[in-house]
Amino acid sequence: MIIAGSLVFQRRLEPLYAKVRESVADLSGALSANLAGIATIKSFTAEDRERDRIERVSAAYRETNLRAIRSSAAFVPIVRMAILAGFTCTLLLGGWKTLDGDLGSGSTPCSSS
Repeated sequence: MIIAGSLVFQRRLEPLYAKVRESVADLSGALSANLAGIATIKSFTAEDRERDRIERVSAAYRETNLRAIRSSAAFVPIVRMAILAGFTCTLLLGGWKTLDGDLGSGSTPCSSS
């Protein structure tokens, strides 16, 4: 159940992280272009325009990354809850079977009479 859920969840996260990679590429490209062309930007007094553009690209990256992280952060608690549910079911079922005499406790074999 956990493996199947993980595969489904991974397929759901894949497009989100693809968008994150695209956003970071956009940000990296914009920063690289600005650093390489700093003299041109200054000569045309375009610092404010470029700063605003970098802020927009950076905000888009931040939002895209936050969406992916929020979705990804939900996965660990879900897996832990599934493990806890399995452990609880095993404990309850084993306890009931032990109380009914169908299962021995510890190393005591159960009687088959």
